[in-house]
Amino acid sequence: MRKILLTLSGVLFLMFYGLSQKTISGVVTDSKDGSPVVSASVTAGKAGTRTDADGKFSITVGNNVKQLTFSTVGYLAQDVTIGALSTINVALKADDGNLKEVVVTAFGIKKDKKTLGYDVTQLNNQELTQAHTTNITNALGGKIPGVRVSGAGGSFTGSSIIIRGYNTFTGSNQPLFVIDGIPIDNGGGGQALQSGAPVSNRGIDINQEDVESMTVLKGPAAAALYGSRASNGAIIITTKKGKVKGKNNIQFSSSYALESVNRLPDYQNEYGQGLNGTYINTQQNSWGPRITGQTVTNWFNKTEQLAAYRNNVSDMFRNGENIQNNVSFSGGTDKNTFRFSYGNLINTGILDNNRLVRHNFSINVSSKITDKLTTSISANYVNNASRRTQQGNQLSNPLFRSWFIPRSYDLTNLPFEDAIGNQLFYGGEDNPYWTIKHNRFKDEINRMIGNVSLNYKFTNW
Repeated sequence: MRKILLTLSGVLFLMFYGLSQKTISGVVTDSKDGSPVVSASVTAGKAGTRTDADGKFSITVGNNVKQLTFSTVGYLAQDVTIGALSTINVALKADDGNLKEVVVTAFGIKKDKKTLGYDVTQLNNQELTQAHTTNITNALGGKIPGVRVSGAGGSFTGSSIIIRGYNTFTGSNQPLFVIDGIPIDNGGGGQALQSGAPVSNRGIDINQEDVESMTVLKGPAAAALYGSRASNGAIIITTKKGKVKGKNNIQFSSSYALESVNRLPDYQNEYGQGLNGTYINTQQNSWGPRITGQTVTNWFNKTEQLAAYRNNVSDMFRNGENIQNNVSFSGGTDKNTFRFSYGNLINTGILDNNRLVRHNFSINVSSKITDKLTTSISANYVNNASRRTQQGNQLSNPLFRSWFIPRSYDLTNLPFEDAIGNQLFYGGEDNPYWTIKHNRFKDEINRMIGNVSLNYKFTNW
């Protein structure tokens, strides 16, 4: 009889326990585009679960629990009263205030900034395209603490990026660039100290309009993700893609910018061409007589009044132009997304005969084959061609030669070549106008960057 009573009490307890609980299921989505929010936390007291790849969840709670709490990184937490409901669907709103604290540390991997053991700064597309630059590395200047960007001469030559100072005297101090998971060499960009022209670093191949976000990982600790190549830090670039259930759309943008010389050295305009106070029309320096308007014989054996030509250097320069046009097509369904874009850039330099033309083609396609298997293809093709003047410590560099032009030499108006193209200049050195026209450096790059990926989710978390 006692065993029967114990068994009966156990059955009653299980029936009571079962009646005191209920199972609630539903779907968590993004309030903006309706896409599922994966791995969102659903909690009720001590009970908790996470949403699966489709945003679905199921949780068993006691009847005394009054509400469920839905939360995840990048969204505002939301409390929902349970009442008599057994199905609860929630649309979470993006937390614009905290969204900036979520950073991309590797391809497809997002982390809460506060949980990282190294310093990270992320820039979105709007910050990168407020002022369109030819080289995307120049868009970082003044935006990130501890990052110094310096050009090697001109808007489309090399740019150096140094994160937290120099780490080596013998090797490269440049950070690693990673575009959609593909490490790329950002080499080149060395300054031509003795001769030639500085070669552009390959960051110049990237179209700013194709960039969704750029994350700068600072210091050697970031190398844990990418190995020794990232010992100087890493710059992670995520390109734009189509959105799940996104509307098909066409976007077009165009920008125009002028470039001009900011400043020049201060030149004296009191003494003319010559040496030891005597006028010499073949002398390279301005150590001649004080300029008072006296009559002299110039290098072309013509008489003229000695005068200071205050603009004989500044007249070499002109306004450069930067013209960029971009068009993109994107869209998506619940299983497939796509984005295709074309960008065209034309940049003329502040010296005549300096010009760069770039064509960028980009495509991103993804397809959800099953609930667990997703495939994607990303490809970027660039054609980059430029011509520019020689640079470095040599007389064929027009800027180097301009330092020694006598103030009484009318560089702007005197001829620089004869009828058959031979240059005309005092002393026999290169005339800056002649070298701008004839001493040109040309290069052309055709480059493909891309990947094919398969992503399989073995578990819901």
